[in-house]
Amino acid sequence: MTYSKRPKYRIYAKRWKAARNLVFTEELYAEIAEHQPKQGEILLSKDATPGIAHYLREAPDKMIPAGGILRLKSKSDRINNEYLTLVLNSILTQEQVNRDVGDSVILHWRPDQVASTVIPILPQEKQTEIHEKVLESFNLRKRAKDLLEHAKRAVEIAIEQDEQAAIEWLESVSEKGDI
Repeated sequence: MTYSKRPKYRIYAKRWKAARNLVFTEELYAEIAEHQPKQGEILLSKDATPGIAHYLREAPDKMIPAGGILRLKSKSDRINNEYLTLVLNSILTQEQVNRDVGDSVILHWRPDQVASTVIPILPQEKQTEIHEKVLESFNLRKRAKDLLEHAKRAVEIAIEQDEQAAIEWLESVSEKGDI
């Protein structure tokens, strides 16, 4: 493998936000680009901390998952990907993982064991309802983070200038629809 000193594309491992410092050249990435996760897929950890699932709602940055990450694609319309991700992260799946990995020092969930995981399939209406609740939850979480950032900025303005300037800034932000 050819590695460059300048960052190009990171290899993501274990947790999707924790990148290792291995980077690819453009040529190497072109050779292995078929492994690039796509929007709508589910990333599932199978090693070290098996059973953690993440649904890719948006197209991810260029990356190549580590070998301990499986890319799952739904072959059927019977199950919604948001619902499947929720089930994969549930206690039901964790208990199946615990049963399958045994007492190993380094936990490893084999792909054949992943494939034989029991997934309860709810009626499509319930899956849609769950999907909507998950989306609402993510939107509310994003809104809460935005409000917290606005509150922090308002406190900074109040300290640097005065309370009136902070209030005016908050009012201008709320008029724009950012709050």
